[in-house]
This record gives sequence, structure tokens and C-alpha cells, in this order.
Amino acid sequence: MDEYKSTAVIMTAVDIESRSMDHIFSDWKLVKVPGDRQAYYEAYFERDGQQCRVITCQQSVMGMTVGANESEIRFGDIGFLPRPITINTDKEVMDVVRSTIGAEDNEFHVHIGPMACGSYVVANSEVINKRVKSLFPHTVGLDMESYSVLYAAENATKPKPKALIVKSICDYADSEKSDQYQRFAAYTSSGYVKFLLEKCLKVK
Repeated sequence: MDEYKSTAVIMTAVDIESRSMDHIFSDWKLVKVPGDRQAYYEAYFERDGQQCRVITCQQSVMGMTVGANESEIRFGDIGFLPRPITINTDKEVMDVVRSTIGAEDNEFHVHIGPMACGSYVVANSEVINKRVKSLFPHTVGLDMESYSVLYAAENATKPKPKALIVKSICDYADSEKSDQYQRFAAYTSSGYVKFLLEKCLKVK
């Protein structure tokens, strides 16, 4: 998109998510922005005969996503916003996401529902049940950064970007919380982003 000078920006939260970008595109190149200490990388893919530019960057002090319901969501499954009260993902974008569920060429398990966002790591299922699911029983996940990303996009000046949070579940925020499935979760979420960019989302 000419207004943005890129088709998409992929923000990652931790090193393991950033490393998963390598299996999406292998030709990432460093982009330096004068006066900005943030490291940005760019890559290109072709869609309908058009060269599309993608930017990726990693933010600090962020975390992986935990599942709010162990019986329905498995490690590596992908959870989606909109957040239930104040911020909603763009309807057109969500319609595209919904159309991929059960599609023959989509190998990922996708869940759509409210996602909670907090300021600290949760390793106690009682916190989920009492503070989150008691208010929003259909909550599918919990993380520490999605709200700020959507808030920034919603309140940005023109051209206003459309934000989409793609998160895979890596634990259930209980006493068995560990890093065991973080690599797998990062792999599935980045793989689904690649699928959306190359086959589903509008790139013009």
C-alpha cells in the first residue's frame, strides 16, 4: 500500500517469536531509520504479480499467550481478538479470518473470541476463573501486549492501519506453566500470518 510504504508490519514480542519469522521469509534485510533505535527488517513476497513489502520488528517486555480453556484449545492453536468491550478488530479483516476456518488450504486450528490483556504473567488458573472468565466466560486467551497494539492502531492518524493480533497458545496459565511449547506456538502463529498474507488478506 503506497500510503504505508509496506503491505504489512509484523510485531513480535520475544526472541523465539522473532526467530520464527525466518520460516516465513528467508531474505530479511535490516532497515535503519535515522533517530530510531528500533531494529526493523524487511522482506518481499509476490501476490497476484505484485511485489509486496513486509516489515518485522520485536518489542521488548512482552510475553507469549496463554489459553483460558484447556479442554477446547490445544498448544499451537491460534486465538483472535476482538477484545470484548472497547476495541474491535476491523470487521473486514475478521471476515477474512473467519473464512479461513475449516478451509482446505488452511492447516491451522483457529479460534475467535475475546482475549484478555494484563500487565503481569499469570501462572494460576484461579486468577483466570475469578478475574477474567467470571466477567467474560468465552475468553480464549490472555497476553500482555495485544491491547496496546490495537489501541495504537485505532488512535493513529491517517493513514490508519488495520491491526490483527495473531497469537498461538503456549500454556494454560496454571501451575504447570512452562516454556515447553513456546517454539511451537511461535511457529504456528507466524505460519498463519504467512498464509493470510499470501492467500487471503487484501494487499492493495
